[in-house]
Amino acid sequence: MHTSTVEIALRWHAAAGSGDAETLRALSAPDIEIVGPRGTAHGTQALDDWLHRAGLIWTALRTFEGPNGAVVVESEAVWQADPATATVVASHFTVHSGRVVRFARHADVAHALRAADIAP
Repeated sequence: MHTSTVEIALRWHAAAGSGDAETLRALSAPDIEIVGPRGTAHGTQALDDWLHRAGLIWTALRTFEGPNGAVVVESEAVWQADPATATVVASHFTVHSGRVVRFARHADVAHALRAADIAP
C-alpha cells in the first residue's frame, strides 16, 4: 500500500503536535534537515531536541502538494510558553521514500509555498 506524501507530512505534523517522539523519528530520515527561526540542524538528535524545545501544539488547517515530494501544511499553532496566543504558521515538508527528509517552518503560507515551488 502506497502512502502519499501528504499523508506522511500530516502524520509527521500530528506526531510533532502531540509530542510523539517515537512516531516522529519513524517518519523522519536519519539525516533529516530541520529549518526554523533558530537556524538549521540535521539528524534525529536535532529532531528530538527541536521537539522538546518547541513545546508546540498545532492543528492542520490546509495542505498543498507540490513537485519533488514537497508538501506545505498551514496550521494554527500554540506554544506552551504562551498558551493564550494562537498563531497561523506554515511548514514546508520534503518527503522522499516514505520519510520526511526536510522540515522548514515559515511565518506564513505564502513564504512556504514559494519555498516549495507550489502555486497558490
